[in-house]
Amino acid sequence: MTGVLSTDNPDPTSRRQCELMADVGLMPTDLCPWNAYPGAFDAKTDGSLGVEHIARGAVVLGEVIDLMQNLHFLLLQGEQTRWA
Repeated sequence: MTGVLSTDNPDPTSRRQCELMADVGLMPTDLCPWNAYPGAFDAKTDGSLGVEHIARGAVVLGEVIDLMQNLHFLLLQGEQTRWA
């Protein structure tokens, strides 16, 4: 695990995402990957997020979305992101 959210990671998920993006003509620069909570990994909780973290991350995500003038769609990945 690299600790970085990127399609350049050396793992099967990143490789598959790149394949699917290529199939529909998307480049990594067309995307803005975002975790449910954009912060450092907390080793004390094994990376799991509580309701407070997710709620704070959702507020920040809303602010970032407001800045994206050419946003066409969102791809939500993972249970915590869907909740946020």
